[in-house]
Amino acid sequence: MRLKALNLAGIRQIFQLGIVVVLFLAAVPLFSAGRADPLLSRADGLVKEKRYNEALRILTEFIREDDIRFDSAQYRIREILKKFDDYNHLVNELVNVIEQTPEDYETIVFLADKLRELDAPRDEETRLFVNHIQELARFTIN
Repeated sequence: MRLKALNLAGIRQIFQLGIVVVLFLAAVPLFSAGRADPLLSRADGLVKEKRYNEALRILTEFIREDDIRFDSAQYRIREILKKFDDYNHLVNELVNVIEQTPEDYETIVFLADKLRELDAPRDEETRLFVNHIQELARFTIN
């Protein structure tokens, strides 16, 4: 009888220890997830500054160094590519308005303003084009 009681007590202690270990192991990822990786944090900062190409380079480097957490970088890359797609869509829309209804100055100014909000033009030629179109449309409106 006494042996049975000891056996039960030992099983209970092992069970309690098992629960503690499981809870500890479940909590470790939660605490480590709170600490952001320096490369991901830097990429996030570059995205806020609209420096998307630099952010993509950092995210690519992150994937090479830590392919286990690939999904963290992949999500950010998708967001940047969506911004590129939105920007390209607006550029195409602006060109279509200029070609089809060049007298629609208000729409031209609106689209040029949206381009500036979405992203600073990536190259000098695009920046000059957007600035020139905006100036012409605003001059004509006033």
